[in-house]
Amino acid sequence: MPYVESPGAAIHHAGRYGTFMSAPIEDHADPAAVVAHRVAAGADRIKLIPTGIINFKKGAVTAKPQMSAEEVKAFTTAAKAHHKQTFAHASGADGIQNAIDGGVDSIEHGFFITDAQLAQLRDLDIAWVPTFAPVQMQIDEAAHMGWDPEIVANLQRIINKHSSSLAKAQEMGVKIVAGSDAGSCGIGHGIHFHYELELMQRAGLSPIQVINAATGASSSRLGYSENFGILKTGYKPRFILTEHDPLETVTNLQLPKLTHFDGADYISTANDDLSGL
Repeated sequence: MPYVESPGAAIHHAGRYGTFMSAPIEDHADPAAVVAHRVAAGADRIKLIPTGIINFKKGAVTAKPQMSAEEVKAFTTAAKAHHKQTFAHASGADGIQNAIDGGVDSIEHGFFITDAQLAQLRDLDIAWVPTFAPVQMQIDEAAHMGWDPEIVANLQRIINKHSSSLAKAQEMGVKIVAGSDAGSCGIGHGIHFHYELELMQRAGLSPIQVINAATGASSSRLGYSENFGILKTGYKPRFILTEHDPLETVTNLQLPKLTHFDGADYISTANDDLSGL
């Protein structure tokens, strides 16, 4: 079985983006009560929804942020009282800034992040999970999605800007963590994590930088209850052996390999179903 840490229901404002994966702040008296409820329900960490999503037709985040920096801070403070980390779904410079100022541990997506904000992520040790996959999939499947050339151009512009930001983040020393945003349109578990790794390499990271983002960087920053992701005494023995060099391209990680997981070995073949975990 894969190791899973879950926040349970995310936290958003009633009537704003996130209904399908969240429960509203308004269900409880205050942020501390919301966090206490999530922790009592078994949340391993706290997920916040400070912003909406990208308007693909406009090529921008057009909705105002749904959480202020003060609101975010109230949640992160409450989470710390329960020894829980917080992570924020955030895109658009204004909403990203609220998440940064509120003291989250990591930012998911971060489309339209500014160079100054990247510097803040580095200085404040806030991790960034850039999630190229859901936007690139809209480009790859534009015909099925019904997007016209203008919208595709918007999407490509977003990807190009995001790629530039990722390269800058790596150069600046931002802690980058790989994540696919599985569950978004067209993005499945397992195989599309590989897709995300390929997109990160396409954006300018070297294969070893991508692999680090998928393993050690995540393990060292996100405070998992189990130690894994690094070959080190005291850490879970979870690694792969492959005949094909992933330092040439991370695409080689999809080729047949042996996976060692907590004392058991699993051999993949070219005929394996890669559509799930």
